[in-house]
Amino acid sequence: MIHALIECLAGVPDQETPADRRGRDVLARFEEAALSTEELPRIGQICTTLGVSAETLRACCHKHLGMNPGRYLHLSRQRQKNPQGGQLAHFL
Repeated sequence: MIHALIECLAGVPDQETPADRRGRDVLARFEEAALSTEELPRIGQICTTLGVSAETLRACCHKHLGMNPGRYLHLSRQRQKNPQGGQLAHFL
């Protein structure tokens, strides 16, 4: 889901920089790693898995999602628990 969102918001692919591509890749792997377990993983664990610093993950999340990684994880988990959307539908 996050990968498709980023592609839509990224604009014209020809104008994408290597840093943009890396950020998109980090976020796609972040979503995959974060949502692949039953329990809420710690940001440090995810960073280790992805091979990026917490600062890099935080910067990518803020740039592309407008929120920090912890907030995204929390909202994603809430959405999994309540797929109908409810009050969370406008966040994700």
